[in-house]
Amino acid sequence: RSKSLNFFVTDDLKVTQKLTLNLGLRYEYDQPFYDRDHHEGYFDTSLDKFVVGISQAQSPIKVNIPGIEYNPNLRPGIWFPDYNNFGPRFGFAYQLTGNTVLRGGYGLFYSKTQGNELQFKINAPPLVFAASLTGNTKTPNLNWDRDAFPDPSSPTFPVSTLSPFSIDPHDRTPYVQQWNFGIQHSFGKNWLAEVAYAGNKGTKLDERVNINQAYLPNPLAITPIATRRPFPSFGDVLSSNLQESSNYSALQARLEKRFRGGFSALAGYTYSHAIDTASRGSGGSWHQNAHQLGEDRGSSDFDVRHRLTVSYIYELPFGQGKRVFGNARGLTEKLAGGWAVNGISTFMTGNYFSVT
Repeated sequence: RSKSLNFFVTDDLKVTQKLTLNLGLRYEYDQPFYDRDHHEGYFDTSLDKFVVGISQAQSPIKVNIPGIEYNPNLRPGIWFPDYNNFGPRFGFAYQLTGNTVLRGGYGLFYSKTQGNELQFKINAPPLVFAASLTGNTKTPNLNWDRDAFPDPSSPTFPVSTLSPFSIDPHDRTPYVQQWNFGIQHSFGKNWLAEVAYAGNKGTKLDERVNINQAYLPNPLAITPIATRRPFPSFGDVLSSNLQESSNYSALQARLEKRFRGGFSALAGYTYSHAIDTASRGSGGSWHQNAHQLGEDRGSSDFDVRHRLTVSYIYELPFGQGKRVFGNARGLTEKLAGGWAVNGISTFMTGNYFSVT
């Protein structure tokens, strides 16, 4: 369950004959999604326990499971509500001369919770539980009818080390700031040139991180993985956290010849750099050190430093009114007239990647 409230106000102001402003403000409140029956939980790092929103009497598994705290009064949705999601908008256009215009803008935009990430709250032991069955390679000791679906109320129910999913209840809503500034200039009868700067900055972006990743050992005295985990009594704890960051800057240039005389062309060039601490978001990135996310800051997986795209349309000079077969009629006109050549060509540098 969740409720979403969104309000906005916007206005365009023509300050002078040459200056127009676009002003706006948006407010968003997304209630944290919560399970109707409190079937949700998270790993509380301050308690070193997995907290689930039911009582122990409601647990389908009757065996005592170490590391679980039952709390039927757990806050619905687990996340603390975020009431601060104000998103301003600003834009302007200024006619510098008769054929030159300056444009710019800024906006702040909030993210919505991806439904796929809600599984990190509802994959909650003991409501969702993984049981490990170990067979004997020499003497078969597992029976499908008996062992594949063990009875949760049985005192022999197989309880192993918990490796739960989790979230951070203190996470705030992810947001992106975007801005741009450019100048457009028309010249000749049908030419337009534009140069612009565009940028954005992502804050508190979503990512999946193993918050119980073991610290690297001393190569001269290697110890078991469990002893090097922040929470030794648990296995991996994959958490959907909102703590990544990104930024992007680009120089954009465009040259356009509007359609005239049977020909038009558009060329666009971008020199840019995309930087982040993780590029795949909820798809899952691989932090080499989950305890120092900033160490993975670098060029994004999708970073393209140079990109040039050229598109064109050229009407072939054949058929009525054209240089060739200008007086053609009948079948000759149908076969020769109306042809055009068009295409799009893109040249770009390759992507960057990290060795893992």
